[in-house]
Amino acid sequence: MCLYDYHRSLCIFIILDLDKVTDLNFSGNLTENDTAIIDFKRPRGYYDEIRIDCYSLDHDCWEQNLNLTNTVKNCINCTSISVRPVNRGMEYACYALTMKASFNDVTSDRYNFNTGE
Repeated sequence: MCLYDYHRSLCIFIILDLDKVTDLNFSGNLTENDTAIIDFKRPRGYYDEIRIDCYSLDHDCWEQNLNLTNTVKNCINCTSISVRPVNRGMEYACYALTMKASFNDVTSDRYNFNTGE
């Protein structure tokens, strides 16, 4: 939203809502320490942090750590984030949250990925 300041001849932008992370993508490769790199298109504008939350869709493996979370803070150039420990041969669902103080968190669309065998 733009409010025009006629005294200074400029437009003052007011952010009403945060933008959401889009285009979540897993390349299909896991690192040696069972880390998955999730690429994303960062939101427009300013934010304090982006958090990725993933959970297993394979509920038969309840004994293993199935929830994955990681956060990047104050990073204006970040386009990927790592989550671990990822279990091989499982399917995960992930969401990205855009967060900023005094704003409601914004959740991305759900993204599913499979770590293969």
